[in-house]
This record gives sequence, structure tokens and C-alpha cells, in this order.
Amino acid sequence: MKKIIIIFLVILLCGCQTTNNHKVKTVKKTQDYQQLSKYEIIDFKIIDHNLIFVYKKNNQTYVYDYSIEKNKELLNTMIFDGPVNKAKIHVLQDIYAIQLTDTLFLFQNHKLKNHIDLNNFFDEFEYDSLAISSSGQFISCVKMNYDTESVLLLDRNSRLVSTVLTLDDTPRKLNAIWELAFTNDKTLIYTGGTYLKQGLQTSGCYGVIDINHQTYSLYNSPQVTLSSFKDKSIIHNQDEGYGANKDKIAVYYDDGFNDLGLNYENSVNCYLSNGKILITEKGSVDDWKPYIIFNNVKYDFNELANILFAEYVDHQLFIIGKQNEKTTFIKREVTE
Repeated sequence: MKKIIIIFLVILLCGCQTTNNHKVKTVKKTQDYQQLSKYEIIDFKIIDHNLIFVYKKNNQTYVYDYSIEKNKELLNTMIFDGPVNKAKIHVLQDIYAIQLTDTLFLFQNHKLKNHIDLNNFFDEFEYDSLAISSSGQFISCVKMNYDTESVLLLDRNSRLVSTVLTLDDTPRKLNAIWELAFTNDKTLIYTGGTYLKQGLQTSGCYGVIDINHQTYSLYNSPQVTLSSFKDKSIIHNQDEGYGANKDKIAVYYDDGFNDLGLNYENSVNCYLSNGKILITEKGSVDDWKPYIIFNNVKYDFNELANILFAEYVDHQLFIIGKQNEKTTFIKREVTE
């Protein structure tokens, strides 16, 4: 009798998972990715000829992986049961990670391999600042601690967290960090802000953080955004008419920031897709229609009210947009 009870308990324990609502459930196959138009897509990337969608359905979050080459669905999995406002797909060398609230879900070979509860290492970190090295070994983020920001670094091999930088409110120093991206395991790019004078409005800036030496470079720019793809990052820098970096868009390489000679005064969003530069205007129904600039060629999308996501692969743009409150997918050939 005792042996039967023990066997029953083992079976019961094996069937239970305590994953803090991080439930994983494979769902029925869809015909193709365009079937996702009836759901809310919260992030989208193209990685190695695969379309990766994060979408919401019935207050649950799913990951959908579709092969362009095979014209085939590879994965359709529910990863989170509960409300989620935003998600971010991190592109690494051999895997990709999806960031939801305080959890990272790691995918490899079209399967969910692991998930990391970030609260075990960071608490109350800035969501948009989280970065993962392309090797997957290091995770960095910004944490607020008694009105002071610190850049933290997790080594996943040792499971140790160290402080890379502690920021202060000294004028013209780096006072705040908004976004981070790795260029290698020992270097970070950031966008952030500085105080011009004590108590005056913060001005934007960007630069490089040397993790080993705990130092940083700083370039002022009132409006600046950061986009990354694996080890490459792009700074979209709109200097509004002054400074040495006026109206430049630069890509970072190991030897520093390099001006690409691009200057689009009205570009709202400039980012990397599969290592290629896309410049998009999102548009609005009452104002103007959205467009994309790719390799100095402008592509209009008059059939859309705005563009939600745009990704490039194999001479094609894959566009997700809105028209009459309905999600629409568009695939368009582009010139290279």
C-alpha cells in the first residue's frame, strides 16, 4: 500500500509545474501568418528567413514562427496567461529571446528552450533598458535605487550581478539611460540624457560604455533613438540644427561611430532589420499616408493608415499596418 501511494505522488508531482503563470501550450496550426490579422500583434521580427510574431489572444500571449523558405508554420505557442502591455524580441546569434514584463523566454531551433525570471537578479529595472549580448551570456539593464540610476550586468554562467556604472545628477555628465544594446560582451551602446544646468530640462545623448573599465563616451543630441540587430547597432540622431553631429544617422562598429551620410529631416523612425536600415513614417488617417525609405528609395503605402511594423529579407519588405482599424499584411519587392 505504501509503495502504491509513493508511486501516485511521483506521478502527481511530475504532472505539476510551478511557473508563475508562464504556461506553455502549443495551439492548433494556422494556414499561414496572415491568419494572425484578427489578433493584436505586439512585436514582429524576421530572423534567419523566419517571421517571428508575438501576439495577444483572449488575454494570453503567443509566439508564432513561420518559415518564409518552407512556406510553413514552425511554432505557435502560448507562453503567458495573463495581461501583457508590451513585448520585445531580442535577436541573438543562435537564439532569440522574448521579453515579457519581468521574464525572458529563450527560443532555439523553433522551440522554447528556457525562461528566466529577471526578478531573481534585478528588481524594479527599467523595461526598455534591458539588453542581451549576442552570445546570450550577459544581460544588462538600468535600475533605479534611491533616485540614482545604475547600469547592472548579469553573467549567466556565474549567475552574479555586478554594477557597471552609477549615474549622478552632475550637469553635462550622463544622468539617465533609456536604452542599451551590446556590440560585444564587453561593450554597450546607450541612449540617455544629461542636465545642461542643475534643474534645467534634460538633453538627449548617446555613447559607448566600456564594461571592463567602467567608463563611457558621450555625444549630445536632443532627439536620439537606438536600434540593434545582433552585434550591430544604429543611432538615429536628429540634432535639430546644432552640434558636430547635426542630422547624422550613424552605425556603430568596433572602431567607433561612422556617419553613413544619411539625412532625413522628417524621419520619425530609423532602425535595423536583418542588418539593413529602414526609415519609416507611420502616418495618420487625417494627415498623411505612411512610407518607408530603403536604400534611398521611397516606398508609399497609400493603402494603409499607418505602419505598425516593417521588416526586410531577401529583396522584400514585410509590412504590418492598419487600415480602417483592421490589421493588414503587405509584402513588397524592393530595389537593392
